[in-house]
Formats: sequence, C-alpha cells, structure tokens
Amino acid sequence: MDNPSATKHLLKYRASAIIGTRALATAIALAMPALSYAERVDPPAVPAAIQIPAGNTAFLVGHAVGTQNYVCLPANAGFAWTLSTPQATLFNDSGRQIITHYFSPNPMENGTMRVTWQHSTDTSTVWAQALPPSSDPAFVAPGAIPWLLLRVVGAHRSSTQR
Repeated sequence: MDNPSATKHLLKYRASAIIGTRALATAIALAMPALSYAERVDPPAVPAAIQIPAGNTAFLVGHAVGTQNYVCLPANAGFAWTLSTPQATLFNDSGRQIITHYFSPNPMENGTMRVTWQHSTDTSTVWAQALPPSSDPAFVAPGAIPWLLLRVVGAHRSSTQR
C-alpha cells in the first residue's frame, strides 16, 4: 500500500537533505581555497646575496606595524646612524597578533643583544644574527634600509608548546 502522506514526507525530507548537503559542499568548496592558501607560504624573490639556504621552508606570514629606531653616533672621522632597536608587532591575515619583534639579550650567547621574535600565545622566542645585507637595486629602493638574511643563534621553546 502506498501512503501518499508518508511518500510526501519522505520526498520533503530527501529534498531538505539534498539542499543541506549541497549547502555544506558549497561551504567546504568556498573555504578550501582559503584553507589551502593559509597553509601555503610563497616566499618573495630576494637578491642572490641573501637567498634562503636549501632545506629551509617558509611557514608563516606576518604583517608588521612598528619602528626601527636609530641613533646618531661617532663613526670613523664623522657620524653615522646606528640601529638602536626595532619594535614591531606582527599580525596574521585575520588581524590577530602573533609575534612581537624587538632587541633582547640572547641567553644562548651569554646575553649578547640580538633581534628577537616572541610568539604571542606560548612565548616561544627566537634570536637571530644579521648576515651581510643586500642593497641590490633590483630589489631595494635607493636610500632604503638594506634587506637582511638572518641566522638563528638561539631559541627557547615554551614548555606549553607541544
């Protein structure tokens, strides 16, 4: 026996399930490019003198707001601007603070002052040493601060990081 009311109810249920499934599939399809983009970091082109050594992989993009502070000091027979401190806050694409950048003493080098990055959530910290800079005019504007390649010289992994 065919129950028209039950058949109508079943068809309505199936239609709702199909619409819900399509909506979910559409949402996943729309979200996937963003998720895959968030996982893929394409490093920018850089001068040959500061190419990233083989075996290293870019894994994070941060957008910084801050300053590089200079002081004028005696140098040779005159004066020169010398970096005194950087101070910056890095944000992810969603605007959430992820890292603070500054100078601090590196405990792995008996307190040598180094550029420092500290993770905003778990306080893991990395210290780096600047290698010879590049002012390659194909990349760096005339009069701009030279581009740097930094080498990690100390790291502290937070005990809360797994």
